[in-house]
Amino acid sequence: MKRSAWDVVKQVISESDIIIEVIDARFIGETRNVDLENYVRRTKKRLLFVLNKSDLLDKPFKDVGFDEKPVIFVAATKNLGTTRLRNFLRSLKKKEKLTVGVVGYPNTGKSSLINVLKQRHSAPTSPMAGYTRGMQKIKIGPGLYVIDTPGVLDPSDHDKIKHAMTSVISVSQVRDPDLIAMEVIYLLRKEKPGALESFYGITVEENEDMEVILEKIAVHFHFLKKGGLPDIMRAARKLIEDWQQSRIKIKGEGGYQNWKRSNM
Repeated sequence: MKRSAWDVVKQVISESDIIIEVIDARFIGETRNVDLENYVRRTKKRLLFVLNKSDLLDKPFKDVGFDEKPVIFVAATKNLGTTRLRNFLRSLKKKEKLTVGVVGYPNTGKSSLINVLKQRHSAPTSPMAGYTRGMQKIKIGPGLYVIDTPGVLDPSDHDKIKHAMTSVISVSQVRDPDLIAMEVIYLLRKEKPGALESFYGITVEENEDMEVILEKIAVHFHFLKKGGLPDIMRAARKLIEDWQQSRIKIKGEGGYQNWKRSNM
């Protein structure tokens, strides 16, 4: 009988001395699994919060609104904050061997974090959601081991829009890309004015209809249907993919630029 992802994660927690929950620093509320945290606490295991992708923040770390301790900000793909994390784990090694379980939502960067801790590729990584399928124990130092796990969702979380916005599901799994793309447009226009214009090289009028914006993106990339009509669905998938892959860069101060000042 095939075990569920939750069964695997529970086994990892059981076999680990400390649990790391990897959270997307940009979407803390959306990628934090409170049910999982409560389960870890019931087992009396120590829980360490690692906020990954912190280089993509546009605010100092102290302003993200995360009060749990201990917490370490990292950017696994940039190898930032990982020395602090490695040293923290070493400080907890009071016996011959320390096993660390790495858990979290799909696509928060768990395998990438393990890879950078080991300083070479040992856990398979992919930008596609749900790539890690099983459990694997990996040595990252003398007497120090980590266990990678499948990503698991809060059982009560059925918000497909949120899942797409936070890369929990991949673009190919999105049923209504236009609706998701409009959520992305709404968020960017609200929080990062000018981001769409800068990234796609289009002109967006104030309060312009979001479907018109998708049409402009389609025309920009020559995504056209028969008769020369803009292919809105294809443009929407392109926008979601760019969002999920963090290609839409935002100008201004951020976590990466203020790393030393904010990560004290």
